[in-house]
Amino acid sequence: MASSKSDSRSYIIRILHTFFELHPSNACQITQVEPLLPIYHGTLAESDLLILSIFQLFEIQRKISLVSLFSRWSFTNEIACSSPLEAIQSLDPALVFRTTLHFPKWRKFRTDITTRINDHDRQLYDPVFLLLLLNCIFSQHPLPTPLGWIELLRTNIVGLCVLTISSKDFLLRSLGLSLLTGLYKSIEVGPFVSR
Repeated sequence: MASSKSDSRSYIIRILHTFFELHPSNACQITQVEPLLPIYHGTLAESDLLILSIFQLFEIQRKISLVSLFSRWSFTNEIACSSPLEAIQSLDPALVFRTTLHFPKWRKFRTDITTRINDHDRQLYDPVFLLLLLNCIFSQHPLPTPLGWIELLRTNIVGLCVLTISSKDFLLRSLGLSLLTGLYKSIEVGPFVSR
């Protein structure tokens, strides 16, 4: 039963992706994209990569960032988050660590649906999405307290950020490096550094 439910979800998402690709000017409306957020799990499963591709298409087509939408994403899908930090805190730290250990070398910054994804990769978070969530924190919501830093570090996302520097994809390396720079600058001027 679970397999047929998963198959139905995949077929529906493929149809939606095709529709968005064929008619981007009509389909790329916030009212069309926003309902996809609760069904996006942030993994490397093909259906999640298709949804992320739709999000990227929306940003290209409308020239509007989806930072505010990503800020409300939650891994549990039960309660919408109110900030990117909350969204990152909703991640499973063990799964983030496993994603770091088994970093998918094939993953590029731009969504590549044609890549054959093995069963093991489907069980990992999408590192691109996690880095985009972390970028949301630095672009709009700086961490105000030392407790915020502790919560961020508990998620293991900083280790993933360090690992992206060795990616073969230039854009992914650049994003990882800019996030590490943002981390360093935030620590340097943070409220917990004694002067």
